[in-house]
Amino acid sequence: LHWHLNPPTPSTYSNVVNPILDACTKDAQASYEISELSRYLIELSVCDVYFADKKPSSIAYASILVATENLSSYKKIKQRFAKY
Repeated sequence: LHWHLNPPTPSTYSNVVNPILDACTKDAQASYEISELSRYLIELSVCDVYFADKKPSSIAYASILVATENLSSYKKIKQRFAKY
């Protein structure tokens, strides 16, 4: 057998973290907005060579934190999520 495995991508890590984010927000609209913005930021990171040597988990975590930071009404969510 010749197995070819791909490493996890930032999107994979983001999908794993989304249930935690849902538990922190308790608001479906807020969770959706944060998830969509973080997904967009992950897509943007693919275009920049700076992120080529960064860990996918770090890119995913940073995108979620930046998304919560940009959606300024969600400060409490960011504080709860940072504890994880």
